[in-house]
Amino acid sequence: MTAMPPRIGPYEIVRPLGAGGFGRTFEARHVVLGERACLKLAHPGPGAADRDLALREAKVLWGLHHPCLPNIYEVLVDPVDGGLVLAMRFVEGRTLAELTPIDVPLSVRVAGQVLRALRVLDRCGIVHGDVKPANVIVEPDRRGVVLVDLGLASVRPGPTTRAPGWTEGFVAPEVRAGRPPLPESDLFSLGLTLAHALGGDVERRVLPAGVPDPLIDFIVALTRRDPRERPCWGRLDPLQWLDRIVRDLREPRGRRLHHVQLGR
Repeated sequence: MTAMPPRIGPYEIVRPLGAGGFGRTFEARHVVLGERACLKLAHPGPGAADRDLALREAKVLWGLHHPCLPNIYEVLVDPVDGGLVLAMRFVEGRTLAELTPIDVPLSVRVAGQVLRALRVLDRCGIVHGDVKPANVIVEPDRRGVVLVDLGLASVRPGPTTRAPGWTEGFVAPEVRAGRPPLPESDLFSLGLTLAHALGGDVERRVLPAGVPDPLIDFIVALTRRDPRERPCWGRLDPLQWLDRIVRDLREPRGRRLHHVQLGR
């Protein structure tokens, strides 16, 4: 791993945030404005895969402005190895993976914010492609939620489009089978993300006891194997369904105190 320079462009490196398959992320500070930023560095090396993923994410985010999505400021070049660097809005908080298990009110709030992000992407013809707990950041007040990492996104996918990658355990069955990614594919991944966050067993596709009936029905619908049976923006709006869940939860009813099978 190459050494990290103390500064890239107008950004001074503050501390490392994490590393993954794509590359490394750092908290940084703009030396003129004094504002925080997140720098995302693609892995250096002779291959073009990580650079392509960086370019993909930059192009997807360019021009997108929504509180539930990361904002990209600019694309820079690492002076050490020549790799691409994405300068992005710094999102304070913890990932949903770190917070799991969460309670029902927070799960509903997370679902609503992620759905708003997915609706914006859908209107732009974008399928996120990697909705999972590690890509959902919950801000410290637990009200703000940001869906991050669009490196595997597909823009206006057509009949021959194949997903550039996915995360095992949260991928929709049609994507795994090599078919084009759909907006409903993101909804499937969101359903499994919610099940995991509530303390469910994603591998066995079960929800824990005590989850309210309306939320169970919603997650089961999101995780139908056939994408035509899932909610979608043009037919059965998942945000409108979630609004009904919020109203139902204000009037508690009986709960199913047993495991519920998902993905039938």
